Amino acid sequence: MFEKTRRRLTLIYSGMIGLILLIMVFSFYFILSMVIHGNERAQLRSLADKALHEWKEHVEREEKPHRGHELAGKMEEMDWDFVLPNQYVIFVEQDTGRIVSSLQKKDPAMAQALVHDWQALALEPDKMVIIQQAVQEGSRTFAVSKLLLAPEGGSFTVYLGEDITGMNELLRQMRWGLSFAAILMLGIGTAAGYFFAGRAMIPINRAYQRQLDFTADASHELRTPLSVMLSSAEILMECKGALPSFHQSVLDSMLDEIRRLIRLSENLLALARQDTQKQSGSPLTRTPFHFPQTVQEAVSRMQLAAEQKGVALSFHNGLPEEAAVYHGDRDKMLQLLYILIDNGIKYTESGGYVRVSLERTSRQKIALTVADNGCGIAQEDLPHVFKRFYRADKARSRSTGGSGLGLSIARQIVQEHQGTIHVSSDIQQGTVFTVCLERTKPPGRSP
Repeated sequence: MFEKTRRRLTLIYSGMIGLILLIMVFSFYFILSMVIHGNERAQLRSLADKALHEWKEHVEREEKPHRGHELAGKMEEMDWDFVLPNQYVIFVEQDTGRIVSSLQKKDPAMAQALVHDWQALALEPDKMVIIQQAVQEGSRTFAVSKLLLAPEGGSFTVYLGEDITGMNELLRQMRWGLSFAAILMLGIGTAAGYFFAGRAMIPINRAYQRQLDFTADASHELRTPLSVMLSSAEILMECKGALPSFHQSVLDSMLDEIRRLIRLSENLLALARQDTQKQSGSPLTRTPFHFPQTVQEAVSRMQLAAEQKGVALSFHNGLPEEAAVYHGDRDKMLQLLYILIDNGIKYTESGGYVRVSLERTSRQKIALTVADNGCGIAQEDLPHVFKRFYRADKARSRSTGGSGLGLSIARQIVQEHQGTIHVSSDIQQGTVFTVCLERTKPPGRSP
């Protein structure tokens, strides 16, 4: 019974752990990415500062100013030792777009090829972008920035680039590693959550079991004294005529209350047994039986009670013979029928009717309907009629001997058979209970 609650708790624990892991992984990756990209920006900025410094020193050392194209020719004479093998410093003449100098120690030819793509970028000075480009070695990732130089007689765009493929690959591996670690931790957390949810349910399970034991024991122990009281009251009824009218009314009330207590104890015992069976997870014992004959048997047994109340009780069988066999617990189905028919008789006035019918709704489904034209149930009470001890009209329920447990037992019986029960009703228009059941059959037999 508590397995569903345990799974729900596990789902909540797993959701919380998953959310925390997601926040942690995202935050860690975001911070790591920001640190790495910040370091790349700092390296490009340092490269730009060194390039500008070297440019200014070279200009100051010159005895006479040079035109732009003359300066470009002297660029390689400058000291570019600070340019690392994975860094690029490329000078492009703004007027013509011509590459006038490329400083790259590892592969100057590749620098010439890269700058064509860099020129197409809408780069702002001193801003960095990260792009992925196809080169001879494959796809590479670059951090790119640019500077503007305007010496006398010309102007240049200096493209500064750094190959950050290694860092990008590190981030990619970090993404996979963090994702794997998060999934692993989520799996461990789910297993731990399921374990601790089970531990948390132990005292609740024990308390519930004690409650079931108490209900079953109390109901069982009450049966004997109530039976003795009923027998004594029935003996007194034999000499009822010799008693004063007041004593006769007291005797009638006592007999009604004893019978009500007997029904209440029987219902409590039935609920306790159903709850115990549900908690233990023991499967329902299914045997084949003729459903229409079972319904007819229940109707016949309730016929006397209907006649005493002045209610017309009838049964209509709409099941074809090939669909008449149902696999289930026949005794519990009889109990379900007694509850629904008795409920209809109790709340129907003299001259009314209770109609029981069986219909085939599909190849494997049948519908049992119990309809009456009694007092009906208010719309606001319909969602609660299957709750234990719920009675829409408590005064009327007590006068009819109702305890508020019958429909709860009926619903539990239907659920044990993997079926559904639905109620529709209107005040002074009657009530209709519809039970939908699926026909099951043993392997190898045709329907």
